[in-house]
Amino acid sequence: MDRYDRNKLLDFIGESGQEKISSARVLILGVGGVGTNVLMNLAALGVGHIGIVDYDTVNITNLNRQILYDMNSIGKYKVEIAKDWVIKFNPDIDIEAYCLKLDSDNCEEIFKNYDILVDAFDSHSSVDLINRVSVKMNKILIHAAVSKAKGVIMTTIPFETPCLRCFLNINEEEEKENETKPSGAISPTVSMVASFQAFEVLKLILNQGVLIKKEPLIIDGLLGVAIRPKIYISEKQFCPVCGLPLHSFEAFEE
Repeated sequence: MDRYDRNKLLDFIGESGQEKISSARVLILGVGGVGTNVLMNLAALGVGHIGIVDYDTVNITNLNRQILYDMNSIGKYKVEIAKDWVIKFNPDIDIEAYCLKLDSDNCEEIFKNYDILVDAFDSHSSVDLINRVSVKMNKILIHAAVSKAKGVIMTTIPFETPCLRCFLNINEEEEKENETKPSGAISPTVSMVASFQAFEVLKLILNQGVLIKKEPLIIDGLLGVAIRPKIYISEKQFCPVCGLPLHSFEAFEE
């Protein structure tokens, strides 16, 4: 039996759709809790060409949510462990590991090899960088963020949808301050968010379904709800990155 028989039984995939999946080129930026879950989903789908970027090593505090790793992974580079897992799980996948810290000097060289970028970073500076470069290179970026039991997902298409910098709700100073503070996160939250990201990748590859674009999807696992907030668009202020009007959205109220 074909590995992807159950994929092909779905009317929105079929034989032709699986061929598109096998030809797709996707770059996952960060292989922590969200990134490893996205990677496992895409490998199971059969995405043919996957890149992974990270420069961290595994530590024991990662293991509560980064379920691709185990005790034997501690001290080793995440991208090396993740690449080995993909090779063993699905040797048909072309997997490229970039063990480095992304900066303005190297990211364009990496991004040019991929059609879809998946943001699984957890620092404001990294997210700001990949947003600016994705707009410059006209690359689709699927963003996600996790905070406690909540997650946010949004796909940005340069000059068609607002980019991440378009949103006024983002408190940049607060996010920069939080980068130095450890935050709580659990496996159900990161896997929930990653599943939505993986589905966004699939929809883009197949050109099927409705993308989470123009306004974010906010999920609260504790409350068991998902909402698309009401968006307000400025008539006078414009994004310094993509040039579209600045946006804001209503805060999530429990």
